[in-house]
Amino acid sequence: MANLDVLLPHGRGPKRVDGVDFVLALASGPNAWTTPDSASTPMVRAGLVSGLASGVATASVLTALILVRHEGQAILPQVGLVSVAIAAVFTMSSSSLAAMRRQQNRGGRRSVLALRVLALVVFSTIWIGTVPPLLSPLIWLFGVLGGVEAALTASLIGHDPRFGQLFGHFLLSPVHLGVVCGGLAMSLLGGDWAVDRMVITAIGSLEVAAVSSIVTFEMFRRLLSREGEDRTAIQRIVRAAESQRRAHWIHDDVCADIRELRVKMAAMHLDHEQVSQELDQLDDRLRERQLDEMVDGGAIAAAEILQSSVRRAQSAGVVISRVPRFEEASILLEAEAARLLRRCTSGFVANALNAGATVLGFELAHTETEVVVTVSDNAGGFDLRSAPAGRGLASLVGELGPGRLISERVDGGTAMTAHIRLGGSS
Repeated sequence: MANLDVLLPHGRGPKRVDGVDFVLALASGPNAWTTPDSASTPMVRAGLVSGLASGVATASVLTALILVRHEGQAILPQVGLVSVAIAAVFTMSSSSLAAMRRQQNRGGRRSVLALRVLALVVFSTIWIGTVPPLLSPLIWLFGVLGGVEAALTASLIGHDPRFGQLFGHFLLSPVHLGVVCGGLAMSLLGGDWAVDRMVITAIGSLEVAAVSSIVTFEMFRRLLSREGEDRTAIQRIVRAAESQRRAHWIHDDVCADIRELRVKMAAMHLDHEQVSQELDQLDDRLRERQLDEMVDGGAIAAAEILQSSVRRAQSAGVVISRVPRFEEASILLEAEAARLLRRCTSGFVANALNAGATVLGFELAHTETEVVVTVSDNAGGFDLRSAPAGRGLASLVGELGPGRLISERVDGGTAMTAHIRLGGSS
């Protein structure tokens, strides 16, 4: 959208625009409103697919009519005319393809505008010279393409005309009045049936295409508006539920823990060291709850999860022999992978502490498909095959998958390694 400076100045959001700006944006195609981060809602995707399908259908219809009309003539002119017609339709419908890929067409706004206008003129010329008057309503398919693009453009640049306004503007537009008056003049002055046929085809096709575009525009505009209202309502409900949940958490957990600490201080006369220990425990509980929120939200750095287990081991007096480097632990994990990494590290640390470990080491590596975490200890050997069925490690094997949880004997202890699949990998 930033490419269309007259509509969306740099650094500012969408604003209301007039009809001239809307026509310029529509003629400019995807360079006016498609960006890598533009919205891709189900309704937008459905509209883009519909527009692309309409363009393909229009090219198919025009190709069939050209072949029928020029049947028996030299093949080379037919192929050339079909190629030009398909190229013109593709140029105009390429907006849908570019927008589906969230890419802009090559070239600046002016070059794309000129190319699309030229393609429209070429398409109109071939259509009028090929299609008989009785088949001119087939242009309805092309009107659907224009209506979809118009609705998307209007929605994204802040233009909101209504059905009556669009129809009135079309009737009084220079293009419509020029085609009708020019066609009537040619028909009256020419007196030739071939000229009359093209005039009827031109006027009929223009009227049908305009009605098709306006009807499609209004229908799709309403669908987009309804989708936006539903999305806003859902977001409002989610925000309200999230605010209420956080309020309950602050009241039930944070405030309750603080009140409990105050009661202990009043009843037991805790000294400074005991108060410090209680505050450390409260800090740990709050950090664990914060980590729960981050894991549920997804896109959490592996370092955040490892830090919790490292802090827990240090609080128990364990020496940390090694931790991953920043570049190794900075990978962002989605919710499922983050949950598994947290379960693995916390489970490995808990088992090591219960076995009497005094030294722990943490290692982390990742590829495009998986994260590999290793926790090693000095608490003696451990055989994963001896883990009782139904216990934590046994169920973890089921979640990770066969062969993805490995225990190895190391000097004076065990190294537990988990291979965690990243989202989309199998």
